[in-house]
Amino acid sequence: MEREKDISRLFNDFISNTCTPSEIDRLLAYFGQTHLDEKLQELVHRELEKQQDTYSDEVHRIVGNVDLRLKEKVVRSSKQRKIKPLIWSAAAVILISIAGIWWRHRLIDKAEPSTLTITQIQPNDIEPGGSQARLLLSNGKTVNLNGSNQIRDNINGAEIHSDNGKLSYMGTNRATNTAQWNILEVPMGGTFEMKLPDGTKVWLNANSKLYFPDQFAANERQVKVEGEAFFEVVKDAKRPFKVQANELTIAVLGTSFNVRAYSPRHISTTLVSGLVEASYQNKILKLYPGKKVTLNVDNNEFRMTDADLESATAWKDGYFYFKDEALAKILQDVALWYNLNVTVEGGALPTGRYSGSVDRNSKLSGVLAMLKAVSKVEFVLHEKNLIVKP
Repeated sequence: MEREKDISRLFNDFISNTCTPSEIDRLLAYFGQTHLDEKLQELVHRELEKQQDTYSDEVHRIVGNVDLRLKEKVVRSSKQRKIKPLIWSAAAVILISIAGIWWRHRLIDKAEPSTLTITQIQPNDIEPGGSQARLLLSNGKTVNLNGSNQIRDNINGAEIHSDNGKLSYMGTNRATNTAQWNILEVPMGGTFEMKLPDGTKVWLNANSKLYFPDQFAANERQVKVEGEAFFEVVKDAKRPFKVQANELTIAVLGTSFNVRAYSPRHISTTLVSGLVEASYQNKILKLYPGKKVTLNVDNNEFRMTDADLESATAWKDGYFYFKDEALAKILQDVALWYNLNVTVEGGALPTGRYSGSVDRNSKLSGVLAMLKAVSKVEFVLHEKNLIVKP
């Protein structure tokens, strides 16, 4: 009985955003104990019923797994509490937690609490993206890849294995004077992982391309990127690894980093571990873990700043994560993952900054419901066309 009272108090404090870090830890510990599921689900249902008398079957399904999802997402949100004050409604906190989605909103001009209502799943709801890509080989052959097909082949002297959304390219033994380039192309609504001949791993985000040779040269390993990619580079002191992202060159020995180059005029790289040198024209910046280099070709701005590593790498781990981002940037990432054409009607987007986390396995309707709650904009979806009405 005392334990149930403690759970109720902690849960209510969490809803009102008054939990201390140690109290959050204690609440999470309760969610890991299966014999307390009934009490925890009772609290969740009670909070939901305060907001709406009836709610969708989708919410009922989510509540069934509330312990795991809350534990995963609250840990992330509790870390954010230490950075900036949160603006939450009580219903938004619990609904976002059980759905695997949480958002907060920081207005530039003024702060107003946001409210959330549960919206019905749209009949034309869009499923999230998945593992899909196309391999364009230097000999002109094309290989279509997805998360389910298995490929084991020897093409033009190269061993190619693909299984469960991962591609392994073993390279060729042919001696050539010039590099023969292959392309791994990931469409909108896709993602794919690849292992290069040297063992380096590359994750490609939606609408991205990786150019890589049949075999690496004796003195260096060079690839080219368009879009977004995360690299885990195998160390080889005799052959530095170089990534060309439009006009930005990134040179490493062994490290992990993210490159974002969807626009040829605006490029960034974020270092997670190791050491990286980023060069543009005759300028060189040396990055250490937790740093980010951005290049704006329009004004030749080339600078290094502190980075939020989770913002840069979350997509690779299966979720969106935004920290003080403009709505335009968030909509760009959502459009790439759900393969949407986005148009803005009737005015400019809100100038606020938004922070939040969304499971990339969520249907589009769930993501839009959260964005609507905090941004106060309307969304109209016609097939693959998303109309934003500020």
